[in-house]
Amino acid sequence: MQTSSIFREIWNAAGKALEEAEKLVFIGFSFPESDTHIRYFLAANLFENVDLRPIVIVDPNADKIYTRLKNSNFGTHFTNRLRPIKGNWEETDYCVFD
Repeated sequence: MQTSSIFREIWNAAGKALEEAEKLVFIGFSFPESDTHIRYFLAANLFENVDLRPIVIVDPNADKIYTRLKNSNFGTHFTNRLRPIKGNWEETDYCVFD
């Protein structure tokens, strides 16, 4: 996490967007185990979001990412909403995000 005030403002705005989001789609993000910040960031900002629909993961390895996340310590508020879509963005039918 960057300590610069510019980055702090960006992270704060991103957190607010997550708190208010109704849809969340990750495209091509593999949730690397080394990225501990994203675990904290998502958990902290999605915890009280009751309006959030399923969290979609679009990736050629979406099934593997889904399995790894379900077996991780992300928390059930996040993992119970996961919906993997195996494939590339270009191959995905946009209506699955509605």
